[in-house]
Amino acid sequence: MKLARAMIFTGPGKPLECCEYPVPEPAPGALVVRITMATICGSDIHTATGRRSEDTPAILGHEITGRIIRMGTRITTDALGQPLHENDRITWSIAASCGKCVFCKDWHLPQKCLHLFKYGHASSLEWPHFNGGFAEIVYIRPGTTVLKVPDALSDEVVTPINCALATVMHGVEKMNLNGDDRVVVQGAGMLGIYAAAVLRDRGCRNVFVIDIDPVRLAMAEKFGASALSLNEYGPSGIVDIIKQNTDGFGADAVLEVCGNPRSIATGVSLLRTGGCCVTAGLVFPGAAFELDGQRMTKGMITLSGIHNYRPEHLIAALKFIERTRDQYPYEELISAKFPLDDINRALAAAQEKKNIRVAIC
Repeated sequence: MKLARAMIFTGPGKPLECCEYPVPEPAPGALVVRITMATICGSDIHTATGRRSEDTPAILGHEITGRIIRMGTRITTDALGQPLHENDRITWSIAASCGKCVFCKDWHLPQKCLHLFKYGHASSLEWPHFNGGFAEIVYIRPGTTVLKVPDALSDEVVTPINCALATVMHGVEKMNLNGDDRVVVQGAGMLGIYAAAVLRDRGCRNVFVIDIDPVRLAMAEKFGASALSLNEYGPSGIVDIIKQNTDGFGADAVLEVCGNPRSIATGVSLLRTGGCCVTAGLVFPGAAFELDGQRMTKGMITLSGIHNYRPEHLIAALKFIERTRDQYPYEELISAKFPLDDINRALAAAQEKKNIRVAIC
């Protein structure tokens, strides 16, 4: 293969265009991977529709699975020490970090590295061009956490974990749960559904998932959630239900993954004294909200924001999905598939509420 195709994003509202680039030779520590599946994340939609800006031209897509076709020197194993070879199937972190700057070494925030590179969020103008998932190949840079994928896991099960599930692992860690907790998840998209499964696995007594869409709520129930329809109960009715199911105190923790700034104040109102609200969905500019300072102070409320994840969260996500693959219907989360040539139809389908994840394969 001398040339490979990529679908290029040139600006909001414009159809992605097909382009060919030379297949790069991997530098030391790098890999060239043939993509077998990519899924469309909410942030891809934010970029494609202009809700957030990225450098252009670009190859979007960061939830990716693929097989190694070329290996650079100095890379022989994955992050867990398993030997890597050509044709091995892998997943990898959403970003590459330097491992040396203050964020990486001192502050334990490699996802905020001073030299961070994010797949699906970078210009494709310069070599090695193949920076995202909506293409035939992708170039995996040094500093990326690479994990070999067990044969028992299908692409449908694995592909979304390197963004959605790994981010959920970070959010659940931030909650500081003690076991037997009562938790509310705001949003029944991919992250909210994953969160229901992870929280139940952590021993939470109740996991309430709030959304307006009945199809998504029904899917969340398959992953252990108690579904609450915002359309049916309204905000005040949901507050009453949470209080009734928490001995009148309120939830121990709330996870916001719906991307609605107004949900933060609602989430705080659902918490008990000393509760924790973690927000992960407000990843676009202008996501302002208001809170009652007295409620925060006297209620001893913790409000935490998370963005992306550390390598150990991706490792935990892969181990979780492997351990629970027969417990939950992960394949059903991908409800539509398109070939690479139909990327624009795929992006349109990804904006329909009926599709939790759309795949390119």
